[in-house]
Amino acid sequence: MDKDKGGTLSIDEVKGLMELLGMKVRQEELEAMIAEIDNSGDGNIDFNEFLQVMAKPQDLPYKKADVMRAFRLFADKDAPQGCISPEALERALVQYCSGKVPEEEIMRLVNTLELNQEGYIDFSRKVNLFLNK
Repeated sequence: MDKDKGGTLSIDEVKGLMELLGMKVRQEELEAMIAEIDNSGDGNIDFNEFLQVMAKPQDLPYKKADVMRAFRLFADKDAPQGCISPEALERALVQYCSGKVPEEEIMRLVNTLELNQEGYIDFSRKVNLFLNK
């Protein structure tokens, strides 16, 4: 999501991420959120600040098992366990996010994800990282 590759997320980049996730937020709410997270006071969120936010326990409407099941449902049958091809993820996102997220944004998001040596996205590692419950 770091469009300018500056190593931090600006308020516009955070807004873009939230919109990509289907979240509508007013500018003043976004500014308050950035101010709360931005320990350095530079108006941007650096990686350590991002990790601190992500490490906080969150009350989410879904469980880790639900997310894992969704990825398995969309993954190709021949994909290694815990992995999904970029093409399968893109198809699923286009199918289920159309109208909410432009297809170009979906493609951009998928293209930013790290692939393993076999060319797959290791979703189990990412889900375990972000939903460590």
